[in-house]
Amino acid sequence: MMMIAGIGGPFSFVIGGVVLSTVALVCAIIAFGKFKRLSSMPGILRDARRIKRAVVFSVVISSAALVWNVVWFAIVLPEMWQTLLSQDFSSLYGDSPSTAPGKTIWD
Repeated sequence: MMMIAGIGGPFSFVIGGVVLSTVALVCAIIAFGKFKRLSSMPGILRDARRIKRAVVFSVVISSAALVWNVVWFAIVLPEMWQTLLSQDFSSLYGDSPSTAPGKTIWD
């Protein structure tokens, strides 16, 4: 669980995945709960300090990735929705000289 969270959180920054960062955060929270339960038993974990640092890092990076991806999605969604409704996809590419005003890129 900790490995999935540790890799999924940073990777979701790259691809911008709300779903991937959510899965990473859930895995990090589950890993944190399992770590707490195992660390309460004496003598079970030999390197508890290193594992705790990795689990906390997974929770933090997954939380940051989820917040970043949700904010990005909320900012981009209205523009994408308008583009889909108007079927004018030229606004996605900026001011392209190949598209005349009032025409779509498919004309």
